[in-house]
Amino acid sequence: MNLLKTGKAVVFTLLLFGCINKNPENITAGEKKCEHCKMNITQMNYHSQLVTQKGRKFHFDSIECLVSYWMEDETKAEKLYVKNFNSPNEWLAITDATFLKSDKLLSPMSANLSSYKNTENANHAKVEFGGKLLDLAGLKEYIKTEWKKELFEKSTH
Repeated sequence: MNLLKTGKAVVFTLLLFGCINKNPENITAGEKKCEHCKMNITQMNYHSQLVTQKGRKFHFDSIECLVSYWMEDETKAEKLYVKNFNSPNEWLAITDATFLKSDKLLSPMSANLSSYKNTENANHAKVEFGGKLLDLAGLKEYIKTEWKKELFEKSTH
């Protein structure tokens, strides 16, 4: 009898955790605050999300806030999502996106990063707005070395 209860509990637990929704959550402008900087999320083409292994969703107002938060402890994330800048209702896995840093596309936290579904779309944006294309490794390096320095310099002026 005890073995039967244990078996049922194991099956229930597996079903429960197998049903956790790890897809990004859509919100409306102003509905949530950024987990990193605490600003209202209003520019939806920069909205980004971190989803934990348990399915908890953390919202960010910009790619730079998402990546900075994530890099503090990369084990806290199961999945990371960014918006397709050309189609803000479309979510992209961060590993599938191509990024553009362009001072003509002003993001909420001033890193001026936008994300695109593929390199071709990012190149079109680069032709239109100028800037530099980044892959995920380049994005992380920029956040780690340049962005925080830029923020500090802006705050002291």
